[in-house]
Amino acid sequence: MIIVNFKTYKEATGNRAVELAAMCRRVAQEENIRIIAVPQLVDLKDCVAAGVECWVQHIDAVGQGKNTGRVTREAVEEAGATGTLLSHSEHKINEDALKWILEETAGMAFQTCVCAGDAQEARKAAGMKPNYILYEPPELVGSAEKSVSTEKQEVIGEVVKAAGAVPVLIGAGVKSAEDIRVGLKLGAKGAGLASNLVLAQDPEYVLRELVKGFK
Repeated sequence: MIIVNFKTYKEATGNRAVELAAMCRRVAQEENIRIIAVPQLVDLKDCVAAGVECWVQHIDAVGQGKNTGRVTREAVEEAGATGTLLSHSEHKINEDALKWILEETAGMAFQTCVCAGDAQEARKAAGMKPNYILYEPPELVGSAEKSVSTEKQEVIGEVVKAAGAVPVLIGAGVKSAEDIRVGLKLGAKGAGLASNLVLAQDPEYVLRELVKGFK
C-alpha cells in the first residue's frame, strides 16, 4: 500500500494533479498494488474521475451546517474521497478534534490515517482506533538525503509495537525500494510518499521503482 500526498505542490495542482492521479491508477493496476492519491480539495473530483482511489489531506471536526471555511467528512465523501489523512506534521490538530473525527467515522467505510511523529503519539492514536497510522518523524519530512528507513529503524519497530492491531505505514524521506523493504521487515504495511515522487523529473519511474520494494 502506497499513499501519495500531493500536498500543495504546483507540480500536483490542476491538470498536473489529474495527470499524477492517472499515473497512480496506471501503476496500481499494472503492478497490482493499492496506491492512494491524496490531492488538494479543489482537485479531488477530477482526480477521482481519473480512476484512482483518493483520500483527502485533512477534514475538520465538524458536521454539516454553520461551519464556514471548514471541511466535512460528508462533503469529501460525496466528492469521491474514501478516506483522509489526519494530524499531519504540517497540519496538526488537537487531541479532542482527532478523537471527535475518529469516533464520528468509527465503523464507516470512510478510512482514517493518523500521522504520528514517534511511538508515544502512535500509541495514543492507536487507542482511538483509526484504520492506519502513518509514522513520519517531522525532521525527515521532505528530506532528499535521509529517510525514516535509514535513520529511524529502531523507532519504526517501536511504533509498530505501540500501534498494536492498527496497521503502520512509514513516511518521511522514503525514496527507494530498499526504504520500503526495510519498513516491511520491521512490521510496516506500506509507505507514504510526497516530495521525492511529486517533484521528481519522472514520477512514474520513481513510483515503479518504489513498488519493487513490495516484491
